[in-house]
Amino acid sequence: MVFKYGQKCTEQIQTQAQKCLGETTRFDQVVSKRSQPRCYQVSGTAIIFLIIGLIVVILCRRYVKDVLEWLQNLDEWQGMLLFVIMFTVVSFPMTWGYILLNVAVGYLYGFILGFVVVFVSVLCGASTAFIVCRRYLRDFVRSRLESDSLKAIMRVVEGKRGFKVIALTRLTPVPFGLQNGLFSVS
Repeated sequence: MVFKYGQKCTEQIQTQAQKCLGETTRFDQVVSKRSQPRCYQVSGTAIIFLIIGLIVVILCRRYVKDVLEWLQNLDEWQGMLLFVIMFTVVSFPMTWGYILLNVAVGYLYGFILGFVVVFVSVLCGASTAFIVCRRYLRDFVRSRLESDSLKAIMRVVEGKRGFKVIALTRLTPVPFGLQNGLFSVS
């Protein structure tokens, strides 16, 4: 009985995906029992990195405070240019720091000006990362992102309603640089 219910749910999800995306996807390829050990491995690694990151932040909080004070004492346009450069760096695949930069910009410039700085910085950074990854790093990024799940995601992104999928993935907790790399090879 549980199996029949699970099968009905799977069929319902597949039909909803077909209605939403306008194409058939291999649901079994994306959600398979084989990927569970890998998921646990990735989750464990993420927890270890989170703990290491928290330890580094606790030990280096004085330096973070000094850097924020230094950024606050810069001219406004110099700080904004520096944030554009930093957002460009974190827009590349396999880099991190996007959320930290968002918080720093909000802390230094407030909501309205901070929103404008983040918007312009992310636009410049994502565009630069997209162009560089597409022209020069395509094979490298593709080799790093090879898996059955990502191939299924690529087929969905390249489908009729790929723009909706891209817009919605920007709202997910998938790292910003990894999304840029994925979208640049599609």
